[in-house]
Amino acid sequence: MINLSYKDIFAAFKLPGNEDSCLMLQKDEMLFSFGIDSLNSKGFAVYPFDDTQEKSIFIKADESYYNEEFCFYPENYSNRLKESREDYLQNAELFIDEVKSNFKKLVLSRTKSIKTDPGNIYELFKILGSKYPNAFVFLVNHPVTGTWAGASPEILLSGNNGAAKTIALAGTQLIMEGSPILWSNKEIEEQDIVMNYIENTLNQANIEFSSTGPYNKIAAKYDTSNLIHIATEYFFRPGEKAFELLMEMHPTPAVCGLPKKQAFNFITHNEKNRRKYYSGFVGPINHIMPGEFHFYVNLRCMEIFKDEFVLYIGGGINNGSEKEKEWEETENKAKTMETAIKEYSEKIKPPSI
Repeated sequence: MINLSYKDIFAAFKLPGNEDSCLMLQKDEMLFSFGIDSLNSKGFAVYPFDDTQEKSIFIKADESYYNEEFCFYPENYSNRLKESREDYLQNAELFIDEVKSNFKKLVLSRTKSIKTDPGNIYELFKILGSKYPNAFVFLVNHPVTGTWAGASPEILLSGNNGAAKTIALAGTQLIMEGSPILWSNKEIEEQDIVMNYIENTLNQANIEFSSTGPYNKIAAKYDTSNLIHIATEYFFRPGEKAFELLMEMHPTPAVCGLPKKQAFNFITHNEKNRRKYYSGFVGPINHIMPGEFHFYVNLRCMEIFKDEFVLYIGGGINNGSEKEKEWEETENKAKTMETAIKEYSEKIKPPSI
């Protein structure tokens, strides 16, 4: 058992479909930024949605442990202002009106706070890993970022031995087991926007690619239902262009909108929620083999405090959007983290006398 304090710099993670976990621990207090040189080092990247507001971070893997239990208790208390349903609906109305005249798509996010008792966050990490085996599960702690955990279904860019892939992911439905999966025109349009963006980006970089999909991807399983997205995977060899491609793809239309630059500016000026590291990207570099990297969009994530979990959730806005349905979609997406938090709270609850 490794005992970690809130002052320690570390990243724990599990790759999708992999039962093994890895803990990367930085031994000194040096602050490193993520950049092109980071691809030659062993460590973990934490990149924000807006790098003019938050710093990009590289956690250097001075020590790595595999399948090692650890103990970690956060120390910081939350001071976030709570967001109401009315606040979100008002913001959604603004975004919907803007899409009708100026954008193909915008993405609106919100937060949802859940009070908690202090406990060992390693238990939450274990629960996320067991409940969401097909997601990238992570827990990071750094003096710049604070403590974050998540179970992301979306690859931004993943590479190994020169081969790489990315994924277009859009649409969200909570479907009862055995029920038919039907996608609306709004959801199909969302997927087309992300697919077109990825294909144009690869074409402009003169990178040949192949693809699989669209198909229905199960992001999370619950007792009687599944959380499902539309997915298309792309396969290619980026060569020397891996870092350039990564920075060009972030943020994707799945978390930002189109036209990308204008959508990004509109979001940063009009979204009531400050995203911080939500909808940025996270992932390990060279953790097993040289030249291996796995960057995931930071979705289905939470900021962790001693007294509270702050969930970050978003949804795509286009011409077919209705504000009440957008609220419902964010509530469905929040279930991924809420289910894990409920199980965690039961796990750490002291026995009744």
